[in-house]
This record gives sequence, C-alpha cells and structure tokens, in this order.
Amino acid sequence: MGEKQHWRKFTLWEEATRAPLFFVAPGVTKAGSTCGRTVDFMSIYPTLCELCGLEISKHNEGVSVVPLLKDPAAAWDRPALTTHGKDNHGIRTERWRYIR
Repeated sequence: MGEKQHWRKFTLWEEATRAPLFFVAPGVTKAGSTCGRTVDFMSIYPTLCELCGLEISKHNEGVSVVPLLKDPAAAWDRPALTTHGKDNHGIRTERWRYIR
C-alpha cells in the first residue's frame, strides 16, 4: 500500500510522484554534486539535446536543466508538473504542491 493506504502509484500525492533524476555529464557536472530543485521528466529530452549540441524542438514543453547541472544552486523558478489521467494535474515547487 502506498501513501494514504492507496494502491500503488496511481495518485498525484507527494510519495507517488517523487522520483530521482540522475544526470552525469562529463565536463558539466561535478562529482558527488546534488540538486534539490524540482524538475519533471519533460526536461530529459531538452537536456539531452542541449548536452549533445542538438536543436531543441519548438513543440517541446520541457526545458533543459543544464543550468542546474552546471550550478545546482542556480536560480530556478519552474515548477514540476505531473499528470495522471485526463484533467488531473499536480504542480510542485520547492515549497508548495497543488493538485487539481
């Protein structure tokens, strides 16, 4: 049983939506560094594109997290978005969570 005795991870609550995201980019990241900023998985594609020197598609909704890879303490004002089913969204910042 997961958070609030709910079966598996089919919710937008905190425990069900948190997942680690790891990047190791030679020449960009520092060994052993961590970042506590909130990001979502929509950032994977644009981050890999930027690291590889490829153009990021205009229709992509995610943003690259390369600035955070270079400096984990850099300013970051974007929330993490999670969607589960139709019209069910969770938005998470470092301080707040809103679920609709």
